[in-house]
Amino acid sequence: MGSGVSKIEPLGVERNPFPRVTPDVIYPPILPPNDCKEDIFKIKKFKHIDDRVSEINISNHPTFQSLITELTSGCRTDLEKVRAIFYWQATQQCDEIPPTSCSCIPRSGKSQKNTGLLEACLARIHDNRGRHVDLFHKLCTMAQLPSRVLTGRARTGDPGSSSAAGFQWNAVAIQGQWFLFNVYWASGHLVVDMFNDAGWNAIDSGHRGKKLKREYFVYKFDEFYFMTDPDKIINNHFPTEAEWQLLDEPISLLEFVEQPILRSYFFSYGLKILSHTKGIVATEKGEVN
Repeated sequence: MGSGVSKIEPLGVERNPFPRVTPDVIYPPILPPNDCKEDIFKIKKFKHIDDRVSEINISNHPTFQSLITELTSGCRTDLEKVRAIFYWQATQQCDEIPPTSCSCIPRSGKSQKNTGLLEACLARIHDNRGRHVDLFHKLCTMAQLPSRVLTGRARTGDPGSSSAAGFQWNAVAIQGQWFLFNVYWASGHLVVDMFNDAGWNAIDSGHRGKKLKREYFVYKFDEFYFMTDPDKIINNHFPTEAEWQLLDEPISLLEFVEQPILRSYFFSYGLKILSHTKGIVATEKGEVN
């Protein structure tokens, strides 16, 4: 059977593959936002932006500057800018884009020329030497948006467990408030098929063959990870710095791992947990009260 789970992005060997950009922007205090996503983002009002950036041909933009100029063209607000950047990147299937020309990108990652080339960034992501969080941060910074890369832990597996420290996602300030983004998880999900060496039907019939696992990434835009509300993203994103939970009452690591693991569609359907708020429920004689 197959199941959709979120994929942990490889760490890569390069941590700063981009030229340094330090625009003159104001970084607001790290505080919980006063607004939730639905208060300021109405998806129908941004469809024209999604449609426009979907038509952008990456081959026409060898540099970051030319790309960000077209991405933000016509954007009147910071929210429109970050939407254009996020939607474009999340629908690019960067892992599947082979570099068109890597002559200027040595395996060491240290290029003497054209270090700002967009294709250099894509080449590094393609080879697991760069990461989506860095590209998103770079583009937001160039668009004069206050941006941070957050580090912490994620949960994608069984209740009671989390990934090792080093998982990353993004925070961007819009209208003086910080919001949270995961452009990589928004691009799709990992499908894990469990079967055995005797085939699919043998599992259903109880055949005890050797268990095998097949994984593949399915590209499908997930709206949930754009500007995710802090009280929802805390289910599977735990920042090292507690203030970046953006919650009035931050939770502990133990509370984080004890939560039920909820997929994005749980929140997208407006569901809520009414009881049994821990992922592992103890029973009495096999019964749950």
